[in-house]
Amino acid sequence: MQKQYLFDKSRITAFSYFILSEKVKDASTAVIFDDYIDLYFVKHTFFEVKNVFSEYGSFDDIEILCLYTEAGKLVQDSIIDLIKLSSECYKKQKVCLLLHKCVLYFPIIFVSPFNVEVDKEINFDEILSKLVKFGYKRVNYVEAIGEFAIRGNIIDIWPNGFVFIKDENFVCKKTIYPVRIVLEEQKVSQIKFFDVSSQRSIVTTKISLVEIYPVEILYSKSDLLIKDFLFKNNFNIIGCFENVDVKDDDFSFNYLTPSRYYGQLEIFKKDLDKFLSDGYKIFFGYMYETQLEKIVSIFDERKNIKLLKTSLSAGFYSLSKKIFFITYPEVFSQFQWTAYPKQEVYHGIRLENIWEIQPNDFVVHREYGIAKFLGIKTISMYGYDKEFLTLKFADNTLLYVPVIEIDTVEKYVSLSNKPPRLSSLNRETWQKTTQRIKQSIKEFIVQLYTLYTQRKKIKGVKFEADEKLESMFEETFEYEETEDQKKAIKEVLSDMNKDYPMDRVIVGDVGFGKTEVALRATFRAVLNKRQVLVLCPTTVLAEQHFRTFRSRLEVFGIKVAIMTRLQPKQYLTEVMKKISEGEIDVVIGTHILLNDNIKFNDLGLVIIDEEHKFGVRQKEKIRLKYKNFVNENQPLPDVLSLTATPIPRTLAFALEGIKDISVIETPPEGRLPIETYILPYSERYVIEAISKELSRGGQIYYVFNNINLIEHKTNKIKSYFSDISVEFIHSKLPAKKIEDIMIRFIQEKIQILVSTTIIESGLDIPNVNTIIIENVENFGLAQLYQLRGRVGRRTKKAYCYLFYSPENLTQNAKKRLAALKEFTSLGSGFRLALRDLEIRGAGEILGTKQHGFVNEVGLSMYSKIIQQVLNEIAGYKYEEISPKIEIDIPAMIPGSYIEDEETRLGFYRKLLEAKSITEIENIKEEIEDRYGKCSPKDELALKNLFLISKLRVVLKRFNISKISFKKATEGCKVDILYNDEEKIKFLIQKFHPYSEFVIKNIEEKNIIFLGKFSSVQKCFEKFVFIVFRTL
Repeated sequence: MQKQYLFDKSRITAFSYFILSEKVKDASTAVIFDDYIDLYFVKHTFFEVKNVFSEYGSFDDIEILCLYTEAGKLVQDSIIDLIKLSSECYKKQKVCLLLHKCVLYFPIIFVSPFNVEVDKEINFDEILSKLVKFGYKRVNYVEAIGEFAIRGNIIDIWPNGFVFIKDENFVCKKTIYPVRIVLEEQKVSQIKFFDVSSQRSIVTTKISLVEIYPVEILYSKSDLLIKDFLFKNNFNIIGCFENVDVKDDDFSFNYLTPSRYYGQLEIFKKDLDKFLSDGYKIFFGYMYETQLEKIVSIFDERKNIKLLKTSLSAGFYSLSKKIFFITYPEVFSQFQWTAYPKQEVYHGIRLENIWEIQPNDFVVHREYGIAKFLGIKTISMYGYDKEFLTLKFADNTLLYVPVIEIDTVEKYVSLSNKPPRLSSLNRETWQKTTQRIKQSIKEFIVQLYTLYTQRKKIKGVKFEADEKLESMFEETFEYEETEDQKKAIKEVLSDMNKDYPMDRVIVGDVGFGKTEVALRATFRAVLNKRQVLVLCPTTVLAEQHFRTFRSRLEVFGIKVAIMTRLQPKQYLTEVMKKISEGEIDVVIGTHILLNDNIKFNDLGLVIIDEEHKFGVRQKEKIRLKYKNFVNENQPLPDVLSLTATPIPRTLAFALEGIKDISVIETPPEGRLPIETYILPYSERYVIEAISKELSRGGQIYYVFNNINLIEHKTNKIKSYFSDISVEFIHSKLPAKKIEDIMIRFIQEKIQILVSTTIIESGLDIPNVNTIIIENVENFGLAQLYQLRGRVGRRTKKAYCYLFYSPENLTQNAKKRLAALKEFTSLGSGFRLALRDLEIRGAGEILGTKQHGFVNEVGLSMYSKIIQQVLNEIAGYKYEEISPKIEIDIPAMIPGSYIEDEETRLGFYRKLLEAKSITEIENIKEEIEDRYGKCSPKDELALKNLFLISKLRVVLKRFNISKISFKKATEGCKVDILYNDEEKIKFLIQKFHPYSEFVIKNIEEKNIIFLGKFSSVQKCFEKFVFIVFRTL
């Protein structure tokens, strides 16, 4: 090794510039790092420095390659870079190679990627063989990198590689989406991106070629090692390690870190002028357009400053190069922070069938009640195959429901794990049940509705805005707000500006920015000379909020205090006195704040965090406690509740008229996906995972859900890490002890916390970025999702290790773990994990009394009944029409066309619940996009299904409840049952010009047409043609 340098993450920008400008200029250079150093971050910094300074540093001819591992394997990007390295790219241009120390002992590989190009012929079998050789897995649907699927003339693949995009110029891009290759015979006719969650093609981008690299490497023992390859090809070898004794360091003496200015602009301007007068080139980095505007408004007169858009958050200056580079956070931010690179890797999971039924699921039939779904059965009738849902009711009675009536069947979702009782196949019994529940719901809704409307008559505090000060406060928030956050802030501040008291619930996952919404509301309340109370369910959460609120608000002269049982009695007495005298603006605490001795001088806002942990009575007590019964004109304070448990969208929508709810479901920009490993339990892996986190100064959660053995497990971990503080907590310990341990953990006095699932929700500890969960086969998906959510913030890559006992792993547990692996992104897969949580959230927002009713009829039916009741209260006539169509013609999605039963069910439901003809056309396009054209023998059945779906849309508009097409002696009989006299008259008029149809009979709510056709198929097609002309 020719030279060694000390690794310092805060100086990585300077180090990147130093290596690119001073080392790689002479020869290709390899920089070796400790294995635990986060090379994704290092690589991103090198790329940013190259791109940002290429104009000034002549870096264009440098290729940056990076070889790093995760769980002992080369990551997929590194496989590409290793192949590039072996292809002798260093002979054409200079190479800067960044690599983990362990990679030196990996063999070099000599493999070439292969291309698939539009308008070129391909050998189908050869491509399949190459994909398998490159480590790709064949699946039904592509959901992750390294998978491919074949359906008819379509190949779907998520390649590790590049696409060449046909634009004005040919642009080569690393692919972050899967691609769909459409063949016509042996020729490639199209290559398109497609979206994983919808499986639809993205047609806006024209791809001309895809270059496919391996996702896994098979080594042979005789391969040349990378370390030997580097020496053989005369690379400069440089080491960069955390523990190294550096002498004669040409980097440290020459590259220095600029001061942090914390918004002190006058001092910064003086320093800047000195650098300018000394002949330095000045570069100012910003990330967002709002930051650029602020820089320009303050430094506009200094024309010789170069402004650079970059995600770099640390600057440097070089004495020899006369370069001074500083970033927006270093000048303006009140806090030290790092902008972690936004990862481009796009993970996802199909969302179409999240709520779709599967064999052995419990379901609810709209007319008959709860049954068990046994699967799809094909029955041959009148010479045609038809598909039916097989439902088993009580006493093993079976009901076959035609797939064209799938909208009458929905998944049964309850608020408990107890299986429901099957209904008897009796329409009247089920109707009595739903009517009884409807009556009870009516009483519940009327109560809520009365509270909601009464609140609007009560006098509240009208909080006025102060744009200038509020804008300054916004500036202290280091990140860009997400759209959901902006919307929630707008809704809260709008509520605060009204004459009646606010009562809004903010729903959003931990780390999604609910606290920031609460801070904006707090700031406005204090600006209006009102006090704010923040109520937390635990001392630990109160401590955490106290730190956050104080650091953000005290710089504006706002006084923040905390009241929990951990504070000395004298301090509490003093705080109570200051609250009553109005000297404290914001007080944060636990139930202690509900004490009758606490009197506020002028309370304007109450914030309740983890509001579902407080009962309905407690919440009402909070509101009524501050009502001034002596002075009725005294306004009531606003109430803002925060909860991390999401609720189903359907329920949120149903409750919209009686509850103010803001949902934040977008993760913050740049928040890192959590690297998730699913491994068989091994002490070696556990020690490795803990060592890796400790070496970067982090802390670890170790979830061990066995109270009897938790102390033994803690002692075992202590035996491996004797110089580290390790503690355990579980629900049977005294509350005081749990709190003491948690506070020491927050204060970083404990490095490893062994715990049962009591850490599942609430806390946000930025320094804990590894979670290890043992025996994951015993956990539910939602539980694993919430536990994993304890780690993962912007500044550090987070790791989640899920250890299972191979001997205990059931098929269901394997599926759960595979699904969780896909949640490494906070994107589309995030919704799937939330399904169980939403059910829990529904229970919390409705209150325990309603649980029984939800369990009796299922959540979906319950939400529909709520919607009905709300419409009735508001005076709307609510009658959902689900037209029944009886016809003996082939109408189905053939199993030979779409083999996967679950997907067929999903498409049946989409088609038969469509609200418009356009929607059905879109579904038709989607099916053809994903599965190609169906075979001629299946065309008629598919065409009829689309026509029946479109006919349903028309029947709903005309309020027609049933239509049947039957063969008669004189042709075909069309029998219609309708509900709206006026609408049916309009429909009849449309048939006058067509002599093939005559009216045979009209009675009340019933009309019969006679069609002069030789077959039901022809009669149906003509009927549909005529009714479509009414649209």
